[in-house]
Parts: sequence; C-alpha cells; structure tokens
Amino acid sequence: MIAKNRDEKPDHTQRFMSIKPDKGYQYCGIFAGSGDSWGLKAGINEKGLVVVSATASTVSSSDMRIIPYARKLNERIMENFATVDEVLQDTTLLKGPRILMLGDSTKIAVVEIYRNVACRILDDGVLYHTNHYVLEEQLSGNKAKPGGSLVRYERIGELLAGRETLTPEDFLDFSHDQCDGPDHSIWRTGSTPSSTRTLASWIVRVEPGKDPELLFAIVNPGEHQQSFHLTLPQALLYAEESL
Repeated sequence: MIAKNRDEKPDHTQRFMSIKPDKGYQYCGIFAGSGDSWGLKAGINEKGLVVVSATASTVSSSDMRIIPYARKLNERIMENFATVDEVLQDTTLLKGPRILMLGDSTKIAVVEIYRNVACRILDDGVLYHTNHYVLEEQLSGNKAKPGGSLVRYERIGELLAGRETLTPEDFLDFSHDQCDGPDHSIWRTGSTPSSTRTLASWIVRVEPGKDPELLFAIVNPGEHQQSFHLTLPQALLYAEESL
C-alpha cells in the first residue's frame, strides 16, 4: 500500500483524470494546475505501478536553479514502466531535487533525488517520508531546517511503530491525524486563509492477483471535499469531465 497527503497553498485546482497516451500505459491520478497546464502528483498505471512525489523543501533555491530537472517525471514513469524495478533501472530519467515513493504488487521504494539518486527498497515492511532528505547519501541536500516536515515525519513514525498489519482504513486514519496543529499536522488545515494545507489524500492497495484498490479525496479551495473508493478498472474509465 502507498499513501500520500498532498499539501500546498490553496491557490489552484486539482482534478482526478485518466490518461491514455498514444504510446505507453494508460494511467490515472490526481493532477494539479489550471487551463491547459496540469501536473500529475499521485498516480497508478494499468500495470499497477504507483508513483507519488513530494517537494524536497530543504533544498536551496540556488540548487534548484543549477541541478538538471526532469519535467513531467511522474507522467513519464506512468507511461513507460510497469514495475518498481524497471523505474530504478533507468536512473538517467530521475533528475531534479524531489522525493518519490513507488510501489507495485511486490515491493515499495523511497527514492530521494538530489545531485544523484538514492533509494531504499523493501518487499516486506514499512517506509515513510515527508519533505526532507533522510537517507545518508542525500543529507547534504538539507540546506534549510526541516521544520514542520520533521514534525510530520516523526508523527507518522509514531503511528506506524509496532504495527504488524495495516489496512487502507488505517492509512485513512493516519492521513487525517491533526495532533500537531494547523500547520504541522499530517492533515494540515492552515492557520491563515492563504496557508499551506492538505488539498488531497491518496491511498492505493496493490495485491498480487487482485485489482488495485484506490481511496482518495480531493479538497479544492472553496469546494466540498470529494471522496472516492474505486478499483483500478473503474478508475481508468474516469475522464476529466467525470468531476
């Protein structure tokens, strides 16, 4: 299973869309943007590969300017790869400071991208991440203090500690945790109208021999929350007009 809360300033719109490219795998997920410019923030393709991304908020602005950056990385992963192993074998694609989590029916991976690529892969167990680098190879990328990212990282670690089994409902509960206030909780509500807050949650369970299961919510500014529970075949049928 993979879960992600998407936190951003409430100044844009999100949509759940299904994309069928001319070449490559069909995929669906949560996109953010406006007009003709949309970017995939969390997705799953027809092969059951899941990707979610997070900003590496501790990277300096100068590093962001000079380090080569791969545009539309999530979309390219969804279109071209069927498994976690396939993605990690093509590390030339993984450029630009950011954090990825990948999953398929057999394994999960955290991928930290800075000047190079570092990852941790498990076929059994738990991985979690927020918005700062934690792998030894990438700690030099933390030019700014992690602040709220560290608070959320420690909190999700507490919630996961000692859990031998996890369900989508557990992840749903974790995603709504608000024990650290409006600006530092896992589910952020923002202390001011313009503050960063949680705008979407994304939970996917992928098991061998079963249709992947998606539980997700979109909380666009000024709109009621939209919540969904779909299998992958159902989700791939959605188009932008569905919402």
